[in-house]
Amino acid sequence: MLRAGCRWEEDVTREYGSPAACWRRLRDWEEDGHWERVWRRLLALLDVQDKLEWSEAYLDGSFVRLKRGAAVGRSSAVEGSG
Repeated sequence: MLRAGCRWEEDVTREYGSPAACWRRLRDWEEDGHWERVWRRLLALLDVQDKLEWSEAYLDGSFVRLKRGAAVGRSSAVEGSG
């Protein structure tokens, strides 16, 4: 919602508070790493329950920020797998 947009006035029900407050909360949670902590906790719980097949794990880079000046391309691990 932060990136793609949302009709905050129409889509957020009042039980969650004002649309502006909801937007700020979502923004703050993203900035303070809340979602990454939730994701890591979920992975840890699934791992303990042996519900992950780590040999089939993939990283979706769509949410990884590129550092300024970093080159975009295939990693050496991918290039070496031929």
